[in-house]
Amino acid sequence: MGEPNKDMYRRKNEEQGAPSNLVNLASVLQDWEVHVVEERDWRTRGNLPFTPEGIIVHHTGGNRIGDAPSLHVVRDTGRPRDDIPPPLCNILLARSGVAHIIAALKVNHAGLGNSQVLEQVRQDVPPIEDVTVLHLSDDMSGNQWFYGIEVQNTGLFDDPYPPVQIEALVRCCAALCSSYGWTSARVIHHREWTSRKSDMSYRGPLRLQVLKQIAAGP
Repeated sequence: MGEPNKDMYRRKNEEQGAPSNLVNLASVLQDWEVHVVEERDWRTRGNLPFTPEGIIVHHTGGNRIGDAPSLHVVRDTGRPRDDIPPPLCNILLARSGVAHIIAALKVNHAGLGNSQVLEQVRQDVPPIEDVTVLHLSDDMSGNQWFYGIEVQNTGLFDDPYPPVQIEALVRCCAALCSSYGWTSARVIHHREWTSRKSDMSYRGPLRLQVLKQIAAGP
């Protein structure tokens, strides 16, 4: 597989008024055969600065009925009871494997986490355990540093992830890693970032799956 054409993606972003350090999410995912739905105003949604170093994956929680019942929350309402405004992710991954692109810029998803984890991610060193197991403290915000992918799932043991959804998640992560020249070590679970959360509930070998997908290419 050849080197990713970062200049091409960044030129597309510049043409649409987005920062040149970012890639065009729609183009990147579509190039990796992900079914994409571009939500309204996604190119300009979110905040700056946004200087991503990796990807944090989450499960949404919430309703077990429907393909993407959390779309309204992550895109429109946020979590007002917790004083967290939208958008809540860059990508919402529906149960069908459809990737709803919510925002191009910094979103409210990672929250406080551990600075050692960020430094390891920057060095392509994957977490060895969840933050609670390692007894690490939450000492910095991660929103500026990570893309956020919300995967539609209740997070409960009796709500399995459809294979098509996991395949799409792997492709989304591989697409972003490839476009930035990252390794699969840049993909972490929310629970590997912060002691406050237990998501995502998927326990498969996600980084290994992403590694194999990067090697295989689109």
